[in-house]
Amino acid sequence: EVEVRVKSLAPEGKGVSKRVKVSYPGGDTILVKVDGEELLRVGPLFARIDPEGCAWTLDGRDLCLSLEKGEARAWAKLTLSGNA
Repeated sequence: EVEVRVKSLAPEGKGVSKRVKVSYPGGDTILVKVDGEELLRVGPLFARIDPEGCAWTLDGRDLCLSLEKGEARAWAKLTLSGNA
């Protein structure tokens, strides 16, 4: 399992968690939308993840992702360099 924190991504206000949608298209990409608008797309990742084993939470405006690897092996790196 890999923990990732994306700083200051989520908007402020009540009910934000209901407005944020995180998906993992193809198991090799992270897609974050708020109110249907794409805010972040990162992919392809170094290796596939298991979308069923992934979760996310909000810590203030930070989006915290918990990614479960598709295969139990070390990832060389996880670089989140793409912004929508």
